[in-house]
Amino acid sequence: MQNEVETNEYSLVIYPGKDVMDMVLAERALFNETYNFRSRHFIKPQIVVTNFFASEGMEITLVRWLQRICSLEHGFTITLNNYSGYPTHTIFLRVFDATPVQQFVTQLNVMKDFIKTGPAGLFRRPHLPIVSKLSTGIYEQALSDYSHKLFHESFAVEELVLLKRKDPFDTFKTVQVFGLLPMGNDLFNKVA
Repeated sequence: MQNEVETNEYSLVIYPGKDVMDMVLAERALFNETYNFRSRHFIKPQIVVTNFFASEGMEITLVRWLQRICSLEHGFTITLNNYSGYPTHTIFLRVFDATPVQQFVTQLNVMKDFIKTGPAGLFRRPHLPIVSKLSTGIYEQALSDYSHKLFHESFAVEELVLLKRKDPFDTFKTVQVFGLLPMGNDLFNKVA
């Protein structure tokens, strides 16, 4: 999809906890060394919840909507379980149970009339990329190797981060961090 004048690309992401972040960064470094691969772009390890396009003028409204949704949502746990790939370019960690992410995304339907979604709409298959933009040869070799590797780690999701960029050649910049209610906190439901 091409950007229109004054249109930004937005991405709502989850950053893993520090321990998992360190493991992913170590795995990326090991991948680079093992396959003599050098990524052209460094992206902080993240799980993309959804991405969309919206006009610059909608940003304040988007932030308000997302703040309202997040202020009513409880944090949740993400478990990363083993490796997979998108042929023929990306090796990633699978999200074991995407239900909390998918339930959150359904609440974003209120924004559908004011944003432009990508080809998949608001829904994505959540995953945490290890490397992307691989050549077919490196991808096939790495996927074969990674199909025998194990990874199983969990982390608490306490916030979501909204990023934006003006065009595909730009780097994403943070717009807003949205805190979620503490996990297991049902005090709000008892009062309401």
